[in-house]
Amino acid sequence: QAEDGIRGLIVTGVQTCALPISPLGQWVFRTKSDAAALNEKIGNLSFYDPQRSEYSFTKPYSESTAKTIDIEVRNLIETAYQRALKLLRDTKDQLEIVAKELLKKFGVPVPNGVVAFSVEEVLEKSKLLKTNKYVLKAQIHAGGRGKAGGIKILNNLDDLEKESSNLLGTFLKTPQTSPEGREVKRLYIEEVTEIDKEFYLSCLIDRANSKIAFITSAQGGMDIEEVALKNPNKIITYRLDYKNKISDEETEKVVSIFNLKNSSKNQAQKIIQSIYQTLIKTDASLIEINPLVITTKGNVLC
Repeated sequence: QAEDGIRGLIVTGVQTCALPISPLGQWVFRTKSDAAALNEKIGNLSFYDPQRSEYSFTKPYSESTAKTIDIEVRNLIETAYQRALKLLRDTKDQLEIVAKELLKKFGVPVPNGVVAFSVEEVLEKSKLLKTNKYVLKAQIHAGGRGKAGGIKILNNLDDLEKESSNLLGTFLKTPQTSPEGREVKRLYIEEVTEIDKEFYLSCLIDRANSKIAFITSAQGGMDIEEVALKNPNKIITYRLDYKNKISDEETEKVVSIFNLKNSSKNQAQKIIQSIYQTLIKTDASLIEINPLVITTKGNVLC
């Protein structure tokens, strides 16, 4: 009777999530605090009493019900975790490609590019690009590719063919790989951008301060780690509260370190808005653009 009386009100484990528990019908799960979630002690669950407008930590149901809820919630979480883990493992070397497509979806300007798994495919797909020069990028899940020889700027198709052949199948070693390196199985070919300046930009969840943070530097590119180590004052962090849209005044503060003028400044501010929307609408925890570039024509690209 107690179980029937609070059907739909038992709470445990996961945040604001309705799910069916097969022996018991439909139950609504919430957590009062993370500390209460999935406690190891069976039955230490809570339910919301609408008449008293508060959570109660009494146990108005049987041990078997508590075990059923606990086991099924744990199974749901474990299943979701394993699916996420498999997805990351299967696509870890495609992160740059997926990231660029997501950024494009939210209006962030990025150079056009194509993916290839063989030299033949490189030559065929590169014809789709509107350029006579190419950026060739090894697709591995590790930073530091540029200094390790995994990113090359090439002046013609002959050089593209040669360097693609040299990269495919090799093991690229960077500070973020194991000593053996990571095998290059796919390549990304991108249109060359005539770069005037390189900046650093990232947007992330600042959990320590419960804010969203933009981190910027006028000294972007391959040496950003060295800048952070030797000249940390060259890197600026701007924090703001979560909201649906950030103001023009806030975007102006974020890009102020770049010292841009006129159209370039307006473009940079629009990029900040787009990156913010990408972060909150895809539930991302970090978006990093390095380098954010100003072209010789004054355009801003990621």
